[in-house]
Amino acid sequence: MEGQGVKASAFQFRHVLNQWVIDALDLPFIEGDADHPYAMDTVRMARTLEAVEAVLRMAGRAWEVRLHSQGAPEEFSAFARPGVTLFLDTDPMKSLADLIDADVAILSRGSFSYAAGILTEGIVIADPYYPPQDGWLVCDESGAFDASALLDRLR
Repeated sequence: MEGQGVKASAFQFRHVLNQWVIDALDLPFIEGDADHPYAMDTVRMARTLEAVEAVLRMAGRAWEVRLHSQGAPEEFSAFARPGVTLFLDTDPMKSLADLIDADVAILSRGSFSYAAGILTEGIVIADPYYPPQDGWLVCDESGAFDASALLDRLR
């Protein structure tokens, strides 16, 4: 595939251009408990992904989505569509490598996500649960973020 290269880390991992990763790995799936500090609001995350995909279409970019989490596939029905691959209960080092190597990482409210966001050189879209780093795009409670800033970074 054009544009592929090998990136060294703790182990060899093939970096694929146009890889957009969502992380929900370190969240317990707490359906319907929006007040829980680690509650994963799949609707909000799905809205964020849809907004990212809209920007990618505007930029004329191809992409794939790799969603990392724990749980059963039916818990992620909001993401069930072509182009989204679930990596559930995967080796944490593989998930961390995917997040770090992603061109765009959409992070959840967990410390695992936060650590990956700090280590990646890609674009980070994060929930403000932990203090966002300089340059991160922050999504609000509805999943919205500054789409024009993402489009600028993709150019």
